[in-house]
Amino acid sequence: MSTAEGAETLPGAAALDERRREPKSPVAARRSFAFESAFIVFAGGILPLGLAAAAHHSLGGQQFINNPLHVFCEVGGSSIAFSVAMLLLLRVRHEKTAHHLVWLAGGLTCMGFLDAAHALAPFGSSWSWLRHLATLMGGVFFCLTCVRPPRLIWSKLRCFTAGTAGLSFLIVLLVYFWPHILPSPWVGEHYSIAAKVANMVGGLGFLVAVICFLFRHRQTPEREDLLLASQAMLFATAGFLFGFSHVWGADWWLWHGLRLLAYAVAAGAAYNVVLRMYKTIAGEAAVLEERIQTVTREVRTTEERFRAVADNIPPLAWMTDETGYILWYNQRWYDYTGTTLEQMRGWGWEKVHHPDHGKRVTEGWKRSLASGEPWQDIFPLRNKNGGYRWFLSRAVPIRDKTGKITQWFGSNTDITDLRATEQALHEAQAELRKHAEQLEQTVAERTARLSETVQELEAFSYSIAHDMRAPLRGMQGFANVLREEYKGQLDDRALDYINRIVGSAARLDLLITDILNYSRIVRQDLKIEPVDVEKLLLEIIHSYPNLQPPKADIRICASLPGLWGNAAALTQVFSNLLGNAVKFVPAGTVPRVEIKVEREKEWARLWFEDNGIGIEKKAQERIFHMFQRLNRQDLYEGTGIGLAIVRKAMERMGGRVGVESEPGKGSRFWIELKRAPKP
Repeated sequence: MSTAEGAETLPGAAALDERRREPKSPVAARRSFAFESAFIVFAGGILPLGLAAAAHHSLGGQQFINNPLHVFCEVGGSSIAFSVAMLLLLRVRHEKTAHHLVWLAGGLTCMGFLDAAHALAPFGSSWSWLRHLATLMGGVFFCLTCVRPPRLIWSKLRCFTAGTAGLSFLIVLLVYFWPHILPSPWVGEHYSIAAKVANMVGGLGFLVAVICFLFRHRQTPEREDLLLASQAMLFATAGFLFGFSHVWGADWWLWHGLRLLAYAVAAGAAYNVVLRMYKTIAGEAAVLEERIQTVTREVRTTEERFRAVADNIPPLAWMTDETGYILWYNQRWYDYTGTTLEQMRGWGWEKVHHPDHGKRVTEGWKRSLASGEPWQDIFPLRNKNGGYRWFLSRAVPIRDKTGKITQWFGSNTDITDLRATEQALHEAQAELRKHAEQLEQTVAERTARLSETVQELEAFSYSIAHDMRAPLRGMQGFANVLREEYKGQLDDRALDYINRIVGSAARLDLLITDILNYSRIVRQDLKIEPVDVEKLLLEIIHSYPNLQPPKADIRICASLPGLWGNAAALTQVFSNLLGNAVKFVPAGTVPRVEIKVEREKEWARLWFEDNGIGIEKKAQERIFHMFQRLNRQDLYEGTGIGLAIVRKAMERMGGRVGVESEPGKGSRFWIELKRAPKP
């Protein structure tokens, strides 16, 4: 498994790997690779072949039978194979990028078992085949170093090792107890074709491994790959030529020595593995030590900061273990209670609780410990002077990654002053509610009396206004009789007095009429219903000559909608607005009025735009109040009540009235009511 596939490589491995060579130029790298490859072929192949030929030529067919020496060679090679296999597996577990070493360890394990069995078996067919099968199985495993092992082998590395050993043991049992299942390893004094094929196939596998290791070395030059290539070359040479040697002959012993040398080279490679692992582990240990020191410093700094913050926060603070046993208090706790950690450790905090609240607080705290829910309570704590102050106390659980509670962190916040403030506030609110109730009762009583008085005043004013009209009309009548019947007998001065009486009586009658209209608007119940305002306006215009051409030019500029209102009240409103529009114009000017509409959702606004004298901004609000006149009586007649009637009528119908105007530029009066379907 490569690093890209998720395998972990410890950080010290790359940094402390001294076997990595310095980068060379491409020409130098090719020359070095060619030399190393040629040396391996010469030392592991050509030189042993020459030595074997020389030994056979000089010693001929002599046999050197020495079974103890043979056992020593085979057992020694087997021991080295087992040791190297274990070291390689250890490295594979430590450095998962070395996938090729898995197959190498498997091959050495298998060869170790078969060589050991070959050394201990009696001379014969089984003895010989164990030797040949060791070469064959070793070659097969070495050949697999070119292939990445399946994920299953990575995840079950121990099972793979045990399986390899079990396979080797099974081969030993089959060959040892049932040798007849295999052909004879000899034909006369020479090895049989089957034995030669087994050795040559194994040698071919070793040769493939040589090519694989050299290719790895060319990509990433490392001494380890050269040693493994040399080992595989020695095994390959021994495998190719062993089948052509003579049992116990000089060349036979030479190939045994060659295999032992291959195992020795494997031991060198294993030493290199151990050295690399040692340096890697040493580097990792150094890095880990540095990390531990850094983390220790950070923890110490964090602890100091925490203590500095915790000891200076206003609340009292404390921490417990998962059972509620308190282990730590901040300095504020000791300053307030005047106690020590030895006195307060565990459940010692109960000593500073008020006896009337201690049992309740302890039971609530234990319930939170059992349920794991945050705890909160309010109770008094005794200070170092023996007095008690009230505290709001809270505690929350601290959990690990699995959700298990490991600690509790709690705090006690002094709320004595807050409680006193709240108590004072509650008392003030109660007093305020009491005064508010009394005030509401007083207001209700006075409102009732005021309403009664207003009604009496309205009735009185209506009665006075109504009763004043009779003598006023008498005054007007007698004055007119004097003026008509005694016209020739009165001088100009007397006629002027009579005219003044008639004019004053007319103005007073108009004033009384407006007062009666205002009282009627205030007192009457107005029935609100849909009104066709366009039809109503046309009727009003046709009823008053002063609203018709040539005395005035009044235009309805758009189709007007129906409005919710009262026809009588709207008649009074429109009459007053149109009357003012044609009255308050400069001398010699024909009054011109345009009636427009502005619709907005469920409301409609009617505009009455004239070309009159206009109204100053500061006077636009007060003209809707009673008896407000802006112009001299001799210039423009009026009572100052007309617009007050308009405003009161609009309020009674749930509408509004307003004006936009500038002196000399005319006025734009508007009324606003809810839209209704035309009746």
